[in-house]
Amino acid sequence: MIHAPRIWLRKVDDTFAITHHSSDIILNELNKINENISFTAEEEKEEKMAFLDCYIKRNGDNKIEPAVYKKETQVNIQISIRTSHYQ
Repeated sequence: MIHAPRIWLRKVDDTFAITHHSSDIILNELNKINENISFTAEEEKEEKMAFLDCYIKRNGDNKIEPAVYKKETQVNIQISIRTSHYQ
């Protein structure tokens, strides 16, 4: 029996869910709904994961703490003067 998730947050095509079930079980059920929509999953690593522009971290007593997420960037990029990039 599938239970409803404890938390289900959605922004356009990104969803964040906290559930008692494994991601395989949830993905299987979600992908049965419509054959034209395919869900994928990313599980937490080291008790944290990125969602939109936030880091969601699970602390010792299973409470979640949001933090700002910044993607790693490479700073040694030069744009050719022949391109039409404007500031």
